[in-house]
Amino acid sequence: MDIYLELGKKKTIAIALNHFGLFRIAKSEDEALESLLSYSKRYAEILNTGGINFQAPKSLDDLNIVARYEGNATTNFGSPGIIPAEDKRKITATDAEVYKKLIHTCWNAFDKTVTYAKDKELRKGPRGGGRDLEKILRHVRESDLAYLRKQGQKIPKEQREDMHAIRIAILETLQLAVQGEIPEKGPRGGAMWPTPYFMRSVVGHIVNHIWEIEDRIL
Repeated sequence: MDIYLELGKKKTIAIALNHFGLFRIAKSEDEALESLLSYSKRYAEILNTGGINFQAPKSLDDLNIVARYEGNATTNFGSPGIIPAEDKRKITATDAEVYKKLIHTCWNAFDKTVTYAKDKELRKGPRGGGRDLEKILRHVRESDLAYLRKQGQKIPKEQREDMHAIRIAILETLQLAVQGEIPEKGPRGGAMWPTPYFMRSVVGHIVNHIWEIEDRIL
């Protein structure tokens, strides 16, 4: 499995290049790779349930580091923030279909996890912190809206609390990308994300919060 690394000042992020949603963060490169290997089994459970065949690597020898990128402020904060070279491309109709199946699978897994957690308490952090379930849902909605803006897409104000409407917009964005209708620059001149990186971010974020909820249920 091809891996690329983001090397921050205090954090390293190991990211599966061709398997959107699979990444782990640790203090060192070795720790990040060990964590990625461990979580690959949980990633396989999500994908295989949705009919996507993914075989988790069995050892560190199965991880092939293809690139190392100097991290940025986002990396140092603790989130992936570098667009890999392979994501800097236009997508095809075939890509869009693959992405749709993947994101539907992850949305279904997230919804099932949320339903299971609704009447349960989530473990707090070491200083009593940590979002409750409703705040996690709000955070996911707000993040998806931010990701959509990086494709030049906006949701009407009255629909920004509607997860279903946001998900429809994400799917519609893929069709726009296939048609070449994603702008390269925003209205203020800022660069848009290439669509593969947009999907990597959407999927990675939802998978990360599936695991957060699962790990915090008491």
